[in-house]
Amino acid sequence: MSSSAGFLTLCCVLSVNLCTLVAFPAHPCKLKEMLKRLEHEIKGLNSTLLVNHVHYHAEVIPALVIDKSLPIHKQNETAACGLVYVTKALEQIQDHYSKLIHDDQIQRQFNVIMTRLNEYISPCARLVLAKCNNVPHPTFPDSHFHAKNWTRNFLESSVKFIHRLIHFLEKAQTV
Repeated sequence: MSSSAGFLTLCCVLSVNLCTLVAFPAHPCKLKEMLKRLEHEIKGLNSTLLVNHVHYHAEVIPALVIDKSLPIHKQNETAACGLVYVTKALEQIQDHYSKLIHDDQIQRQFNVIMTRLNEYISPCARLVLAKCNNVPHPTFPDSHFHAKNWTRNFLESSVKFIHRLIHFLEKAQTV
């Protein structure tokens, strides 16, 4: 075999391996499954924080709305930014409640959710959806009453957002 034939064979083998790795990554992230788990955990957190008894007027949180009239790449970016918003808002809620309630169970719940978001869901969302270029910043209220209302509204809105995002991902798989 000549050196050029050997080189061409090596290039062919490497390109086939590269195509295989791109088409079938070694560790595919399962965003939809992780989001289902997160949805369940946030529902549990809502029950644990006892904000369900608060009477409030539900408000739409714009960062948690995926506009279906946008092109698909913009919908993906909006979804990724919505997950960033969820992460930042949960950090604020965790900080607020850690000052009010010294409960190990609640802190464990927050820690599990934050770990799942920061270490698994966020990196996976950047791969599957898009990178969030316009990072949203939630504004946590100062008064205790408004903080409870905002927390309940956010937790319920985030569960709905995650549920819609799961369906969004399911539709993208069938297309």
